[in-house]
Amino acid sequence: MPEGPEIWILGKALQIYYNNYNYDTYGKHLLIMDRSEDWSFGLTGKVYINENNVLEKVNSGLVYGEIKVINNINKNFGQNWMTYCDDKDLENIVNSWKTSKKQLGTMLLDQSQIAGIGVAWGSEILAKANLRPEKKCCEQDLTNLVSSLTTIRDEIHDLYLSIVNNEENLKNFINNWFKNLYSIRQLKVYKKGQQIKVGGRTWYTTDVTQV
Repeated sequence: MPEGPEIWILGKALQIYYNNYNYDTYGKHLLIMDRSEDWSFGLTGKVYINENNVLEKVNSGLVYGEIKVINNINKNFGQNWMTYCDDKDLENIVNSWKTSKKQLGTMLLDQSQIAGIGVAWGSEILAKANLRPEKKCCEQDLTNLVSSLTTIRDEIHDLYLSIVNNEENLKNFINNWFKNLYSIRQLKVYKKGQQIKVGGRTWYTTDVTQV
């Protein structure tokens, strides 16, 4: 399933392909400014450029109406992990979790806190910080969480941008992007580590200190 990073690079690819800036992303949302549409990607959803060169949404989550630009979408969503938040933003959020009795995995998936993280990249983030999704926030040392959040994000930026910048057939990339996620994502823990259920979702963990 697509998460924030996959929607983010889709937006970048669309900007290049159509040679305009009508596309933005926020968490798992693709915002199409000139069409005033907000395409929400949850567990499913993909896009397709048809024979008339028009972008279509295939299954789930199409919302019509006035576009929710950044200042407004922030009312419902937290910091946009892939683009608009910096270290200080993340530090403020993580510091607010330190006394919470909620499970860390649940907090990391809370889109009103940080938008765009799902269990795949969340598993990578927590493993790198040597943290457990099933344990309460207050029972763990969250010191390395911000560093892990920014490091994983920077690695994704570099990987995904290099793929798009070197892609000769962007239309083909866009039409097939969500079919190729696991061959492109460089995941070290997800689908490879120990499975654990948190909040009804399957996480993957490791006891290795450095991932």
